[in-house]
Amino acid sequence: MIVDILNRMAVKNGDTDYEFNIYSMGLESTAYGKTVGPCVRSKYVIHYVIDGKGMFDDIPIGRGDGFLICPNQLHKYLSDTESPLKYGWISFFGYGTEDILRDVGLTLNNQVFKCDWIEKLESIFEMLCRDKLNDIDVAQYLKGCFYILMSFHKKAYEDSKNSLKAKSLIKEHVSTAVKYINDNYCKKISVEDVAAECFISAHYLSNIFKREMGFSPQHYILDVRIKRAKELILIEKLSITDIANSVGYSDVLAFSKIFKKAVGVSPRSYREDILHNNAARLFGIK
Repeated sequence: MIVDILNRMAVKNGDTDYEFNIYSMGLESTAYGKTVGPCVRSKYVIHYVIDGKGMFDDIPIGRGDGFLICPNQLHKYLSDTESPLKYGWISFFGYGTEDILRDVGLTLNNQVFKCDWIEKLESIFEMLCRDKLNDIDVAQYLKGCFYILMSFHKKAYEDSKNSLKAKSLIKEHVSTAVKYINDNYCKKISVEDVAAECFISAHYLSNIFKREMGFSPQHYILDVRIKRAKELILIEKLSITDIANSVGYSDVLAFSKIFKKAVGVSPRSYREDILHNNAARLFGIK
C-alpha cells in the first residue's frame, strides 16, 4: 500500500547532458513478502528503511538501513513475510549526480548503508509527502526535499571522516609514545616526558594509550625495563648496579624492589636461578 507519492517529473527527450532533476519520492508500507525485481531502472533511487525487515541483493536490511539503486543496475529486493518493509524513497537523475552522491559519501561501493538519523526519517517523509502540491512548484519542491535528505548524509559522512582522522591521530600518538619509550627506557623518563614528546597532556596520553594497548604507559615503561633487565642479568660481568643504571634506575635498591615485585624474586636470585638451571641443563642434572 502506497501511503503517499509525490508527482513525477520527466527529463526532456533528446537531451544528452540532462539537467539534474528529482523525479519522485514517497513513503510506502509494502505488502507481506513483496518482491521487486530482478530488474533495472533508468534513474537513481535511494530507499530508507523506516521499519520492518527484508533483503536487498541478498544483503539483510532493516530499520536504520538504506540502499542505493543506480541506473541500469540489475537488482532485487524483497519484504519480510512477517515484518514487511516500510521505507521512504526518492528518485533522481541528471548531470553531476555521481559528484553529488560522492560528496555525501554514497558510492557504488557502499550501496547498503546505515542511517544513524533514522528516527527523524519517518516524520521527515510524512511532512514532505503530505502536501497536495497544488500551489507550489513541484520540481523545486522535490529538489528541496532531496537536499534536506542529502544534508543528513553530509553530516554523517563528515562525522565519520572526522572520527577516522581522530582514530588515526590517536594511533599516531600511541605509536610515537611506544617508540619514545623503547628508545629512552634507559633514562629517567616519566609519563609526562612521553606525553611532551607527543605534544599532548599526560592525562590524555594515559587514556588513549590504555584504550589502544590495554595497559598504561607507566606499565609499558616498567615492562620494557624489566624485560631488558632480564637480558642484562645473563651477562655475569655486569653488577646489579650496572643493570639498574642501564634500565633507568639510579637507585639500585629501588630497582631491586621493583624487579622483585614484577618478577617474584630479586635480581640476584633471578641470576642465580638462571645460572643454576643453565648449569643443570649443561651437565644433565635434574
